[in-house]
Amino acid sequence: LSIDGPEGRHFSAIRRDIPGISAKVLTEQLGNLIAAGVVQRTPLDTARKEVAYSYTARGKELRSVLDSLNDLAQRWEKPRPSS
Repeated sequence: LSIDGPEGRHFSAIRRDIPGISAKVLTEQLGNLIAAGVVQRTPLDTARKEVAYSYTARGKELRSVLDSLNDLAQRWEKPRPSS
């Protein structure tokens, strides 16, 4: 989940980055991350009810661990040479 940036990311931008995810599932997952203190939801424009999602301090700390796991998964996904 990439929600870096000075103002975080809008729901639609996050959804575009995750192929095949429904709005319902993304809403549920973001809610779970907010409840866990990993992500925060910040109102931007009250007239249009815009919000942005961004990492909390806890989320930023966790992200470095998840990035390392993702790097490992990418390396393991590559075909291994035959012995």
